Amino acid sequence: MSRIKNPFSVNRVATASIATGLALVLTACGGGTDSPTPNDVATNTEGQSEELSGEVTLIAHDSFTFPDELIADFEEKTGLTLNVTTTGDGGQLANQLVLTKDAPLADAFFGVDNSFVTGLIEAGAVDPYTPESLGESATEFAADDAGSVTPVDHGYVCFNADDAWFEENGLAAPETLDDLTDEAYRGLTVVMDPTASSPGAAMLFATVAKFGEDGYRDYWTKLLANDTKVVQGWSDAYYVDFSGGGEDGQYPIVVSYNTSPAYTVAEGSDESTTSVLLDTCTRQVEYAGVLAGAKNPAGARAVIDYLVSQDFQDTVAETMYMYPVLPSGAVPDEWQNWAPVPQHSLDLAPDQITANRAAWLDEWSQLAG
Repeated sequence: MSRIKNPFSVNRVATASIATGLALVLTACGGGTDSPTPNDVATNTEGQSEELSGEVTLIAHDSFTFPDELIADFEEKTGLTLNVTTTGDGGQLANQLVLTKDAPLADAFFGVDNSFVTGLIEAGAVDPYTPESLGESATEFAADDAGSVTPVDHGYVCFNADDAWFEENGLAAPETLDDLTDEAYRGLTVVMDPTASSPGAAMLFATVAKFGEDGYRDYWTKLLANDTKVVQGWSDAYYVDFSGGGEDGQYPIVVSYNTSPAYTVAEGSDESTTSVLLDTCTRQVEYAGVLAGAKNPAGARAVIDYLVSQDFQDTVAETMYMYPVLPSGAVPDEWQNWAPVPQHSLDLAPDQITANRAAWLDEWSQLAG
């Protein structure tokens, strides 16, 4: 069966998220921001103006897309030269930024999500910055009260099922987290290591929200004992192991996104071959920030301004498989049919994740080991 190629097979599934109450008309944030212009200056944390000049480096997870035409637009408007480098999943990126905080790898970062971003803040790896033009409604996605980082996109991490596989094998697809531990689904599920993968961590925290601090351990014990496969990152899970995303995948259940089925529609068909398990979803928000010790902090702020500008936000859905943080950002029409928004999600408060992340990840590692 020939399928439409997911744009994130080269760049990223929305990683690697989408807000409550969306009817594909987002209510996330205030109006769009203007892109920086050549005569603009950035404002530092003391409110002082800084002229833009030189090179600026943005580091992101390896699924990030900054379209070439927008890089050219950014450089023309700011007079800066933008270098974009990518490395690993969002979780791997977060770990690298903490380890290198005394000798930062770039000036700004993008792609650390709400599962890991407070770790960056606690480690002192970021200088607080949120564009004033983003609007007060962006506080819905704020990582902390200090505005340490800037929300750029958001969505839902959910289990996905390969409906075509289940139909061919005469088995009803699962619907809930509990279903995945049933003997009927033994050896059918692939997940990501939450210590290395942001969607993997998001799903771990979703199980804590669902089953509690005691119950989540029992849940993962059962899930792993049901011959669930664990891989390091989303790309391998979805495009190599998932039967609905890759040519030779053997696992018809995978951790992915609620928007994923929009990209598994057979050519000439009006139906997706995969679906979302809506009772398994948790919200994910991805952030950008200025790295502490950046060589060009003014340039870093200009990059972040651009990431939440209307021009860039209009590309987020198509290039990163996520919802833009601006309600005015463009969203594909197809998402209305094949990217359902959950009525509820399994979420934890940021302070809960901050206080318990290390312990939960360590406990999971012991269970998986």
